[in-house]
Amino acid sequence: MGSEMARLMSRKKGLEIVGAVEVIESMIGKDLGDVIGVGKKMRVKVSNDIGKVLSGTRPDIVLYATAGVLEKLYPQISPALKAGIDVISTCEDLAYPFKRQPELSKKIDREARKYGVTVLGTGSVPGFVFDTFLIVLCGVCEDIRRIEASRTTDYSVYGELANRRWGIGRTLTLDQYRAAVANKELRIMEPIMDSVHMVADVIGWELDDAKITSEPIISKTTGRMSGFRQRTVGIAKGVEFIILNYACSIMPKEDGLEINDVFSIEGKPNMNLVIKGGFAGDAITVANNVNMIPHVMNAEPGLKTMKDFVVPQGTLSDVTRLLRI
Repeated sequence: MGSEMARLMSRKKGLEIVGAVEVIESMIGKDLGDVIGVGKKMRVKVSNDIGKVLSGTRPDIVLYATAGVLEKLYPQISPALKAGIDVISTCEDLAYPFKRQPELSKKIDREARKYGVTVLGTGSVPGFVFDTFLIVLCGVCEDIRRIEASRTTDYSVYGELANRRWGIGRTLTLDQYRAAVANKELRIMEPIMDSVHMVADVIGWELDDAKITSEPIISKTTGRMSGFRQRTVGIAKGVEFIILNYACSIMPKEDGLEINDVFSIEGKPNMNLVIKGGFAGDAITVANNVNMIPHVMNAEPGLKTMKDFVVPQGTLSDVTRLLRI
């Protein structure tokens, strides 16, 4: 993600990359242009010391494509906050952390305000598909009674190491899978819960509860787990008002899955929308983080989310035209 963001930024008029930080030893000391393969020298050496990079370059903003868990991200972004530098991150937990992680959210917001900086977490899920995009669709409705969205993705592109965290490739019964999830041995898409809360807060629905259920998809060919299905719901007065379904597989055709994103809103007017092939998750994450740079720099200090900004805008020319600084 970091390399893709750097490639995109290198093509943007008005943006100058002044530093790059990485932990992979083979990249350290090399020119960033060589590392990301843009065919030219960028006169920026990759470092493993963010403190030196921040003090030596004094950037306006830092993009973090590192941790997906907020507890791990916080110590990474803290030096930037204290140096008075705006932050954007791909961290899933940062997209709308107020309900699941209220204390750490308050701490980050407090520090951001203290040092006069803006912090934003965004990406694809969460950050766009299950929240920002739904909020935009709801913006043309007179009345909304129920929202349901479903996303199905092909995980074969991520490889064995990346999929191991979900249990993909393991031989598990349903009970074993549920036990592994409950024990935090295996991950589920828990940040989708944050999308439920973001949409509900924007619409004005007061939820009594929000729940996640998840089950493995077992390949008929290998007998091993090839993916999983997850259902995340927001409930008020015993009624499921928001339903967000997520399914993934490393062999979607064999598992009978069609890759797409489906959106349904019951209200006035009713809406039914299908994105054939689905939104490209990695590309959305990269573009979302880079395109939000001028908007974050324009924003008031504090921990912000995508609902705090105007409709996301693609920036195809000089980004400086959007800045008010």
